[in-house]
Amino acid sequence: MKFIQALYLVAALSVAPVGMMAQTHSSDSYFLHTITKGQSLYSIASMYNVTTADIIKLNPGSSEQIKAGERLKIPQKNAGSGQQTFHTIQAGETLYKLTQRYGVTAQHICKANPGLSAENFRIGQVIVIPAQTESSEETIINEVKSAGAVSSASTPLKPKCRDMHRVERKETIYSISRLYGITEAELIAANPELRTEKLKKGKFLCIPYTSAGNNQKEQEQPVSPTTIPTDNELFDKSKKENPKISTIKAAVMLPFMTDGSGNRDEQIRMVEYYEGFLMAVDSLKEKGVSIDIYTYDTYNNTSSVKSILAKDEMKNMNIIFGPAYPEQVKPVADFAKKNNIRLVIPFTSKGNEVFNNPSIYQINTPQSYLYSEVYEHFTRKFTNANVIFLDAEDGDKDKADFIKGLKEELKGKHIP
Repeated sequence: MKFIQALYLVAALSVAPVGMMAQTHSSDSYFLHTITKGQSLYSIASMYNVTTADIIKLNPGSSEQIKAGERLKIPQKNAGSGQQTFHTIQAGETLYKLTQRYGVTAQHICKANPGLSAENFRIGQVIVIPAQTESSEETIINEVKSAGAVSSASTPLKPKCRDMHRVERKETIYSISRLYGITEAELIAANPELRTEKLKKGKFLCIPYTSAGNNQKEQEQPVSPTTIPTDNELFDKSKKENPKISTIKAAVMLPFMTDGSGNRDEQIRMVEYYEGFLMAVDSLKEKGVSIDIYTYDTYNNTSSVKSILAKDEMKNMNIIFGPAYPEQVKPVADFAKKNNIRLVIPFTSKGNEVFNNPSIYQINTPQSYLYSEVYEHFTRKFTNANVIFLDAEDGDKDKADFIKGLKEELKGKHIP
């Protein structure tokens, strides 16, 4: 077995890239996707779990042709439904501002985007905004108060915000400042984004300490805008709340067919992969990494997978390798997402779970991407052809899916 299998484990246990790499721009009902070379309407629709018709509806003319570098409006299907949404970091935005805008904690944003840090939190980076939880408001306040302490060699640590205020309907800067006995200038100075952004319901505002009791000169000085927690402070706090793993618990779920059933060549293939996996683990152990391996036989049915997932120890796994068959992937992917477990899909290229879960690593290129490459090449080469399909009726689902997508592509480009 090739020793490159070692790279799978190393890559999966290291920091993952953040979110979608295509540049987008957030809106209440859609976001903008920048087309990259080789992408088609079919692959883009598969990526965001929408239909090509949804995209064409928002982008008149896209059915004729799309080009790399152009931007498409993609419907924000989960907008306003309490589900996760996409957001592109804009100029001047910080992690703190995103917690205010969406009412979610910095920790939850970091958790939804493995690998997100102050270093790669940059303009154009697309991130996932998780759904707001009931405890978000209290946690945001705690995050800001604990992360926003002024460091000084001569003075004790003091919180920068004496309180956090959640904006209610019909409230104004004037009414909020009067509510806390501060001036409008002080409120704006503590929340500089108010100079350019409208006050929205659900937004969190930092309420600064009043200048009462100070001399007149100090009263005239606005609260420094630097009182807002920096990205480094919030990211550091989020990291502290994620305990370091002393021993990695790894589950291997493959169809070893220990009962003698199944194809002999398939059995050999699984054993060879497992041998390569153990070689990779052995290399990591030599470097001081502690790993506990739990190995399970999934056979060739979904019921076996569900039985394995029901075992008590599975919820404590840090990473899962497998399963091998497409129909077994979804239940394992759903389980991994629910329990915050990383998942490596080593063989199949089918399914789009990798687009909806940042903790999934699919070794082989997703089938929708492969199809889109073929569609793009076919429609470019046979622009003036009259395409005829001969249906062999062999019941092959892969062929049926491929042909359906190709027909949609041909129809969209008006090829008969």
